[in-house]
Amino acid sequence: LNQFTTDKQIAEAMRFGLLDVLYSLLKDPIAEVKAKATEAIYLASAQTSGRREILKESNKKVKIWIDVINDKSENIRKYAYDMILNLSKTMEGKVGFNFIDFSFQVTSNMIL
Repeated sequence: LNQFTTDKQIAEAMRFGLLDVLYSLLKDPIAEVKAKATEAIYLASAQTSGRREILKESNKKVKIWIDVINDKSENIRKYAYDMILNLSKTMEGKVGFNFIDFSFQVTSNMIL
């Protein structure tokens, strides 16, 4: 995760499907695995390319994020909430992002 800090690194990882792998790890029964996956998604959300990919997929991942936000681990919940804060720093994350059911509605005038 220490090399997952620049937009270029994250864009490359997203291009190779890392986000799908991380989402599958969010369902892992081992808390450390889930925590690292949540941390990686949080780190991705700190960069433009990561935010775009997360927002593109958010409607499909609602159930996963509800489970993560309700996880018993404070660390996992913290990364999930911090990721939401990162997403809300952008126009894409402010307009159409529903914090009640963790969904994102793309409108025709939005650029991802």
